[in-house]
Amino acid sequence: MAKDGVLVLVIPNEDFISASWKYIRERHLSADDALHALSAEVGKCDMLVVADTGFANRLRKENEDNPLETHQLSFEVYNLRDANDYKLLEQKIDSC
Repeated sequence: MAKDGVLVLVIPNEDFISASWKYIRERHLSADDALHALSAEVGKCDMLVVADTGFANRLRKENEDNPLETHQLSFEVYNLRDANDYKLLEQKIDSC
């Protein structure tokens, strides 16, 4: 979005908050993390950059109870606290 000079404002309404439950159920996210993830999805982001290892790991992990119910992420996840992710993110930014 920054590349295109566009900023998408996502206003959380009741439907938006209800939709975030899929992240809570499938990936065991906290309510606030689920809203962040859904915002990235709704905003059609290419990536979500976080500084929280637990959040990043839960986003990437399939639902162990029923992996077929886990929806595919529409964005890449980069954790700034992970040296490998940090390096990959730098490479991605440099290639733009």
